[in-house]
Amino acid sequence: MTATTAASGGAVRNLTRGQWRLLLGGTALGLLGVVCTLAQPVLLADLIRAAGDHRPVAGVVVALVVLFLLDAVLSAAQGCLIGRAGENIVRDARVLLSGKVLRADRAHLDTLRQGDLHTRLVADTSLMKIALTQSLAQIVLNGLIVVGAVVMMAFTDIWLLLIAVGCLGFAGTGSVWLARALRRAALANREDIGDFGADLQRVLTALTTVKAANAEGREQHRLAESADRARVSGNRVTVLNALFTPALNVGLQASLAAVMGIGMARVVGGSISLADFSAFAMYLFYLVSPLVLVFLSIGTYLQGRAAVQRVDELDTLPQEDEHP
Repeated sequence: MTATTAASGGAVRNLTRGQWRLLLGGTALGLLGVVCTLAQPVLLADLIRAAGDHRPVAGVVVALVVLFLLDAVLSAAQGCLIGRAGENIVRDARVLLSGKVLRADRAHLDTLRQGDLHTRLVADTSLMKIALTQSLAQIVLNGLIVVGAVVMMAFTDIWLLLIAVGCLGFAGTGSVWLARALRRAALANREDIGDFGADLQRVLTALTTVKAANAEGREQHRLAESADRARVSGNRVTVLNALFTPALNVGLQASLAAVMGIGMARVVGGSISLADFSAFAMYLFYLVSPLVLVFLSIGTYLQGRAAVQRVDELDTLPQEDEHP
């Protein structure tokens, strides 16, 4: 099986389309949550202005509490719908592709490693769920929060925004490079894990013969070599994953420090009001967590894409009725 053959298949994509109602419902709830999140700094600025003008603040406080609670409820409901869609996709994929394996042409099936088939149907389908539902939803919804926060920050103070974007852009460039390297490393790791599973399956199937030939030590050494390859490629994935957050945090920390320092100077100079600066700072804080989640989810999604590619390859297995 190769990536080329998988490119012509689309079993996973078709199964994902079958869950469009749950995915659409989860996305819609997530969008409402995004609106609630972006409205909170606006109300905070109104609260500061009302307090400064000695106007009643009870209504604004109640509205803020309602938004906080509504945001939490929408987030939980969105997670439930997306999670159900993911479980349905995995179930349908396992049923469909196990049928493909059972009805595959025997001559072709004998050329494949049985342990690798097992890994694709069990471990890769589980990782596929994370990529297609949870990570993708995080990328879309948190990406919208990032975009919305940037737009609102631009309306508040364009110069502070340029400072923040400049710091974040530098870190983002490095994160994109890491994401591309991570996908390649994740695919290699999934292949190595599949090879280990295939070797283990072969040894267990022929265990009686192995014991009769006193070949336990030789087979253990061969399994150890396969496990070492999986460890090396897995360590590469771990290192790239570990670099994701620090690379992004450099830009985030620099952005926060620059905005807080320059922003307070602009407040003292009268270039921006305290209420507007508070709203800008809140948008910036709201920007940090979603931005980190976007890049972390991209890393998880790329690992899951490697699993999707391996699962899709099962859909291209020649079937018995294709070779009468």
